[in-house]
Amino acid sequence: MKLRIPLFILFLIILIVSLPRFSFGFYYSYSISINNTQNSNSLSNYPVRIVVDTYTLISQGKMRSDCGDIRFSTYSEDWNVATGLPYWIESGCNTASTVIWVNVSSIPASSTTTIYMFFGNSSITSISNPDGVFKFFDGFSTLDTTKWDCSGSCTVSNGIVSISSNSYLSSKSTFSPYDILEFRGAISAYTGDNYIYRGYYYSTDY
Repeated sequence: MKLRIPLFILFLIILIVSLPRFSFGFYYSYSISINNTQNSNSLSNYPVRIVVDTYTLISQGKMRSDCGDIRFSTYSEDWNVATGLPYWIESGCNTASTVIWVNVSSIPASSTTTIYMFFGNSSITSISNPDGVFKFFDGFSTLDTTKWDCSGSCTVSNGIVSISSNSYLSSKSTFSPYDILEFRGAISAYTGDNYIYRGYYYSTDY
């Protein structure tokens, strides 16, 4: 006796198998453990640097070639706007060392916490945004006067701000003594009395 399965049942099975695993259309996810065991302080809204091998995921057809389908969450079951974490892809999409910064809402003291990366949704657009990750960020595509005050001459070209002699650039935002500042700077021409002030200042104390 031969077993015959109606054709419409086969189509139904194929349809169910091909559906995304998660409700927002993501097919894949994996967990990332953040180790804070050596720190006795809890951290809130803290930027965490992670490195992901997106080259392998893209070559396997699991991730888009522009990394635009990456999302992060503290919730293992799914990503959504409420549980999503802000992130910024700094460099290296489609390489073995893709650098991504994620703003993690809460990291307990002397403990570990787990976040989840979701990917595999071809219909969404990237929401990578450094302004959502860091307290203050500027990649200098233009001189943003909502962020900076310039005294003298300050010009921007190709992601670099040039500050002329006897000029300065200061942020409009203020920061706490515990904030970390990172920047790149150089003196383009040395005449014997050139110098660079960089960092925080209070009143006239640099």
